[in-house]
Amino acid sequence: MNRLLPLIAALWLAAPAAAEQTVVVELFTSQGCSSCPPADRILGELAKRDDVIALALHVDYWDYLGWKDEFADPTHTQRQRAYS
Repeated sequence: MNRLLPLIAALWLAAPAAAEQTVVVELFTSQGCSSCPPADRILGELAKRDDVIALALHVDYWDYLGWKDEFADPTHTQRQRAYS
């Protein structure tokens, strides 16, 4: 997750230069992830922009820590794994 913050921040700063194009930002997140709230806040700010489609895709692999994410979907986990 910590590797995503610089990428999200870079998009946030660079997006005004590409204001005529709409971009999709996918954040793989979880309610059970202690590192996710900062990224979730940044995604929330990006979602306010007209040129950004922000998607929060909750993964289920943090559920083992004891806090089951009610929004988690195994297909989101599969999507993230397919990207990597």
